[in-house]
Amino acid sequence: MPLFVSVRLLLALIVGSLVLAGCDGGTGVGFSRLNSDGSDYTGSGDYASAPWACVRDNATGLVWEVKTEDGGIHDKSNTYRWGGKTALGNDPGPRFNDWDELVEDTNSAALCSYSDWGVPTRIELSSIVAKDRSDPTIDTDYFPNTPSSSTFWSSSPYPYDYGNAWDVGFSTGSVNGGHRSNFVGVRLVRRGKP
Repeated sequence: MPLFVSVRLLLALIVGSLVLAGCDGGTGVGFSRLNSDGSDYTGSGDYASAPWACVRDNATGLVWEVKTEDGGIHDKSNTYRWGGKTALGNDPGPRFNDWDELVEDTNSAALCSYSDWGVPTRIELSSIVAKDRSDPTIDTDYFPNTPSSSTFWSSSPYPYDYGNAWDVGFSTGSVNGGHRSNFVGVRLVRRGKP
């Protein structure tokens, strides 16, 4: 095999591994922590003593909500049925407005100085799956309070059954079609430019 082909193959394998590991090779260098006012986090990195409110994916530019354990609107235990504000599609399947309060209140409060939060698409949500981790398959150094065996809704309807919508299971990192009446977590995303 010619040398240039071997080098190209090696580079493709390295890049592919980085993408599969959550855009950063599992090292977290592709993420940045943000304070609730949107400024760069300068704390210790210990969420319990010095919490942060959002995480920016430096590869995609997406900014993600960080879940809390305070019983508030961003609490990791809150669950929702599928549908409502920022849900995609106009199929005849059932829709619920359970997550509307989360979206509206997050935008009203301008979490991390942004007011354009919404529920992520299945592709956006699966971009933070860390294949090098197990249950949960997410970098918990950046996304604390992600429960083991947790599932989060995407805004994407499931095209093969109007009663379902896409979700991501963070126990294995799988993308599935879940029944819209299931109560599942939501992690908000902000897509716009800073």
